[in-house]
Amino acid sequence: MKLQTKSPFPGCDPYLQKRWESCHGDMIIAIRDLMRGRLPSGLRPRIESRVFLEETDAEGHVQRSNVKPDAFVIEYPTSYPKPSIDSVSAWQGNTPNDNGDTLIAEPFEFTSIPTEIKERYIDIVDVNDGERIITSIELLSPANKQPGQSFERFREKQDMMRAGGVSLVEIDLIRGGNRAISAPSTFKDAGPDIFYRIAILRSWERTHGTLYALTLRHQLPTIELPLRRTDPPLTLNLQAMHDIAYDRGEFAIDLNYHKEPEPPLPAPDAAWSDQMLRARGLR
Repeated sequence: MKLQTKSPFPGCDPYLQKRWESCHGDMIIAIRDLMRGRLPSGLRPRIESRVFLEETDAEGHVQRSNVKPDAFVIEYPTSYPKPSIDSVSAWQGNTPNDNGDTLIAEPFEFTSIPTEIKERYIDIVDVNDGERIITSIELLSPANKQPGQSFERFREKQDMMRAGGVSLVEIDLIRGGNRAISAPSTFKDAGPDIFYRIAILRSWERTHGTLYALTLRHQLPTIELPLRRTDPPLTLNLQAMHDIAYDRGEFAIDLNYHKEPEPPLPAPDAAWSDQMLRARGLR
């Protein structure tokens, strides 16, 4: 596949995190496309979704509630309360005071509608065995690494998959936040320059897994996806996934490399990034 544009970074572009909602979808589609026609007989990649309703409470805190799209129907009211005629008139400036010369503003109530948010992932299923899930591939989002329901639901889903005999592949390309991948923390992946992690947990190896710990300067690896125990693993080039998503999303046009990425990089990585971007004429 010939790409029109490519990120200036050798691995994961840290500037993509600011555009993660769009980039995440492009990467999920790229993963599916990279697997297409290469899976053993009977296995298919399926893009699935977790659905959240996001609301802001009276104190300004964002609350998320999880909805399973295959188990629930979300029913919104057919209509929402409208402000009264009198309140609207007051807001529009039609209520004089006792002297008849000064307008008094009066509040009116309104009802907000929850925002629907989808988090996509890929399940590899066996169509010859009742669509049984063989492997689940998660590309983490920032919400998966922040305290709250999204983090808790993500971990619950991973625990449920492990208990159900499903292999897991967790791809964490999000800088900052809580540790969310299922692999235990070790001194080898806890350094201040370790930003990205990929964990592979095979269903038939309960106490063993594979972990990649990557710095900003690492190229993303080609990993082996576990399938059925009798199948050979399927290779998946994560750098190709990244580069396809970067090109399809036209991020070379949208990203501003003159500014620092969000969240900001530690000083040594910021200095390296600045030097690298200047050498490529992007600063």
